[in-house]
Amino acid sequence: MTITAAADTSAASASKSLTSGKSLAKNFDTFLTMLTVQLKHQDPLSPMDSTQFTNQLVQFAGVEQQINANSNLEKLITATGLNTKSQALGYIGHYVEADSNQVPLQGGVDKVTDKVELIGGKATFNYTLDGTAATTQLKITNANGVVVRTIAGEIGNGRHEYTWDGEDSTGQKVADGTYTVTATSTAASGSAVNATVSTAARTGGASFSYTLASEAASTSVVIKDASGTIVRNLTGVNGAGRHEMTWDGKDKNGKDLPDGAYTVSIAALDGEGETVESATTVYGKVTDISSDSEGTLLAMGKVVTTIEKVLTVRDAASVSN
Repeated sequence: MTITAAADTSAASASKSLTSGKSLAKNFDTFLTMLTVQLKHQDPLSPMDSTQFTNQLVQFAGVEQQINANSNLEKLITATGLNTKSQALGYIGHYVEADSNQVPLQGGVDKVTDKVELIGGKATFNYTLDGTAATTQLKITNANGVVVRTIAGEIGNGRHEYTWDGEDSTGQKVADGTYTVTATSTAASGSAVNATVSTAARTGGASFSYTLASEAASTSVVIKDASGTIVRNLTGVNGAGRHEMTWDGKDKNGKDLPDGAYTVSIAALDGEGETVESATTVYGKVTDISSDSEGTLLAMGKVVTTIEKVLTVRDAASVSN
């Protein structure tokens, strides 16, 4: 995200007042020219009634005062916006609680290891090349050291992600478990290109709270990814009032999910099967601020909210179950 300069807003406001002022001045000059011509050519025996042009002069004076008032108001709004942005800058690096059901999953890191876990027939790992290769080969071996799959990998310099579908070289599904991945890359010159295998790991989860309007008989917390797919179901607390939870960032198969914005939905039912009203707030570390037509925005990783929705500011130690 890029930070929009406060001066842009100030300049736009000043431009509106300036344009209005120029338009008024031009119209007033035209009015005075016409009035002068009329006075110059009036019949001395039947002079003009001054009431009409006096009223017009009063109207011009009123419009001028209104433009000045608008200009001062625009300056006040600009000053308030600058103050809000200065306040928002102080949030960067801190954890905030915001009124939202979009929870940020943050703190994902790469763990250097050649061991991958095949869970539910899928395993995702990363491999990083320290240079451009001519060929890259990925070998997946089981616990007995038998190569079950050989894959042609990417050859570009940098980090690459691969999701193994759990099939061996014959297209047969293999059993879930721990497998070893070896990445071998060779440059066009024939020399080896260093390749490192890693897997996604988490240093923290995603925290949120929900408030039930009344006692529930059952409460389910549903977490969905950006595509709307349910990645995890959690059992919530049924009591009326506020409850805090921390999701560990894993899906229903125990796989670490990538950082991003996830949606939290509370499904609470009373003893008669009726829906219990609920409200959700989320916690996240502020990583950036920006501005748009809606005002000052705070980014918690991939989750963006307005500064008006910030409820509390907390330190990392207080964001827990």
